[in-house]
Order: sequence, then C-alpha cells, then structure tokens
Amino acid sequence: MTPADYNQFLLAIAMWREARGEGVTGMTAVGHVIANRAFRWNKTLHDVIVGINQFSSMTVKGDPETVLWPPLNDSVFGLAETVYSGLSKDPTMGALYYANENIPLDGWYQRDVIESGLHPITVVIGKHTFRK
Repeated sequence: MTPADYNQFLLAIAMWREARGEGVTGMTAVGHVIANRAFRWNKTLHDVIVGINQFSSMTVKGDPETVLWPPLNDSVFGLAETVYSGLSKDPTMGALYYANENIPLDGWYQRDVIESGLHPITVVIGKHTFRK
C-alpha cells in the first residue's frame, strides 16, 4: 500500500463513519471538508483525519463509530477516490466545518464556529450544516 492509498483509505473510512446516513452527496461533502482542511492547513489527509478533535468517529475513545467499518464493496471507496483525485465537485463550496446544528451543541464548535461569525454557512446537506 502506498501513502496515497493509505490516505485515500482513511478518507473513505472517515466519510462513511461521519456521513453514511446522508447518502452519496453527504459523504462526498465530508470528504471535501477533509480535503479542504488539508489544503488550507497544509497538512496531509492523514494528519487532518486523525488529528486531535477533528473527527470524533476516527479518534475519540468511546465514540461508537470508531469500531464500525464499511463493507468492502461499499460505494464510499469510489467516492473517496474521486475526492482524493480532484475529480469530484465540492458540494460544500469550500467548507472547513460541519455539524448537525439541529441538536444542542456546546464547546468549541458553538463558540468558535457558530457564534464567532467568522464561518458563514455555505450549504445544508441532509442534517449537516457546512461552514467556511
């Protein structure tokens, strides 16, 4: 496995864990948020995906998603390839953040993303609100 393969595999896992209930567009959108962060923050996909406080489904002990794995025949692997290769249009319009803002939020996301006024909404896809 090459480093590119590894990054693409992690991308697929994160997309599936974070947004499998949001369909193809939702999973693609999460993939683009990860890619947008990597580009903007000059990091690898790996660094973004497994970074502290980035994606709870990938790194937070006790999050029930950390033990779930997509079936090998899941379409998310093809979606991750299109995001990774740049062949997929970004449905988030450059978003760096997302959350289900219909549920009570607290902590850094509420304070630093929503309340700061620095991160306008770009799109809502399913239950996820995406922000720049």
